[in-house]
Amino acid sequence: MKLLLPTIQKVFLYLLLVNIGLYAGMVFFHEMCPVETKLSAIEYVKYWKIADGEFMNPRMSILGPALMGLFITTVLLHIKKWKTIFFLLLGLSFLFFVAEVVYINTQQMPINEFIRNVDLSSLAEGDIAKIEQLQAKSVSNFHVRFVFSMLSFVLLSITPFLFHKLDRKRSHN
Repeated sequence: MKLLLPTIQKVFLYLLLVNIGLYAGMVFFHEMCPVETKLSAIEYVKYWKIADGEFMNPRMSILGPALMGLFITTVLLHIKKWKTIFFLLLGLSFLFFVAEVVYINTQQMPINEFIRNVDLSSLAEGDIAKIEQLQAKSVSNFHVRFVFSMLSFVLLSITPFLFHKLDRKRSHN
């Protein structure tokens, strides 16, 4: 069992790193290619109904909890290292991920819900102005999410180097 635990810890750490890297890559791509900044309010609603409604929402409702579970499991597997820089970086990475999830749920999800319910065939007066405000807020939200996801990914990316340092130190003792 003593030899199995470090292997399990490594597997979960690398599995987490790959998945957080893929997630951060999606956010990075959006930051580099913010399509909705070039769309009119009506085009934005049409685009977001497809992007969020057909693709992101169904997938993120699975990926988000899976990433959270993977993060929690990885943190718990390394809890005995709580006094190390490795664990500090792992914990900070987790906190940035949680901060992003909270931010998404409090700031972006209400926008997504509003857009999903917009009926383009019967827009009321003032709806275009509201959509334009929400479009600007959504773009701003992605900038914040970019910071959270990149910080989480960068901090997590450092941890394997520290894990191996701890592993070598443990094998010499």
